[in-house]
Amino acid sequence: MKFINIILLFFCLQTIISAQNTEGGITFIHDQFSETLARAKKENKLVFMDAYTTWCGPCKMMSKSTFTDTGVSALFNQKFVNLKMDMEKGEGPSLQQRYGIVAYPTLLFLNAAGEVVHKALGYHDAAQFLNLGQTALNGEETLGKWMIRYERGERDPAFLKAYAEILAQAFETHRFKVADEYLATQTDWKTPENLAFIYKFTEGVDSKLFSFLVNNQKDFTPQFTKEEVSLKIQEIAMAYLYAENNLPTLSAADSVLRLVYPSIQFDKMSLGYRLQYYRLKGDRPNYAKSAVTYLKKYDDSYEALNENAVTFYEQIDDKKLLKKAVKWAKKSVTLDNRFVNQIVVAQLYSKLGKKSRAKKEAQKAIAIAKKAGDSFDEATDLIAELEEKK
Repeated sequence: MKFINIILLFFCLQTIISAQNTEGGITFIHDQFSETLARAKKENKLVFMDAYTTWCGPCKMMSKSTFTDTGVSALFNQKFVNLKMDMEKGEGPSLQQRYGIVAYPTLLFLNAAGEVVHKALGYHDAAQFLNLGQTALNGEETLGKWMIRYERGERDPAFLKAYAEILAQAFETHRFKVADEYLATQTDWKTPENLAFIYKFTEGVDSKLFSFLVNNQKDFTPQFTKEEVSLKIQEIAMAYLYAENNLPTLSAADSVLRLVYPSIQFDKMSLGYRLQYYRLKGDRPNYAKSAVTYLKKYDDSYEALNENAVTFYEQIDDKKLLKKAVKWAKKSVTLDNRFVNQIVVAQLYSKLGKKSRAKKEAQKAIAIAKKAGDSFDEATDLIAELEEKK
């Protein structure tokens, strides 16, 4: 009897462990990466690694709906060693670098040596994910196989076009190089297929594709709306101008903006870029001069008014300029009566040495916050500071 009880206890424990390691239908292990590869080698299976982050919405959606699908779990629990890896914890950051993961979720299929067999990005529903898994198992149409064919010198147009599409699905950076190679084989870029291809692969302002898109916008409108084409061009330009760790020169920025915007809009966008440029360069005199000019011409946005008023409060000491900032801050309150706008008015008066007026404006900010149910600690702290200076 005691032996039977031990066996029953063992199976109960196994059930509990299995439940703890299962997210919905797919059973995910939580071993070290090296141990996962060793297990894949022992079982002669591929590794499926869900590279996710806790803040990723599509990751959560896949965990909730895709990974719990019975068809998905049947295939993946039988054919793969499944590993869920948070890219921001433990081994995650090193694996993120190793596999060049730049977006989430990244769905990786690896062999026992840790080499990428197949890869995809973004949300996949159950049917799409099953197809992805079957492709990885089949081996013939995997990313790895296509890479081998390319490395061996295969360059016919149909192959290059298909390979570029597969690289795009995996968000591989050399997709643009392959896309350029494909287009180099084409004598007519304006076929419907090539126009759709160009639209998809245009992402950088320094590419031939971007210039072609800008200069031939009407040719794209049968497949895309005029607004879609215009918005895509603008998004690419803004990504170039305002990318992290990148600050194009004023002349380089103007060259791009002239391509994208008509003359009237160009003036506003060019002047707006100068605000960003001088602010990041720490050139306060030119920043202040540009801000005054910009807001004199284009003061219709409470965000722009508030942002520059805050910057003047933080970085500018000239009283004449601070008085201009007060006007901007007040107008931002008129346009959008919120605490974050009103408190700047109080802060600017405080910096100008007008304590009683600053206190009065801070009290207005408190009243606005109370009405909205928001925090007003910043205002009470300012009032306390003003009273200490008396």
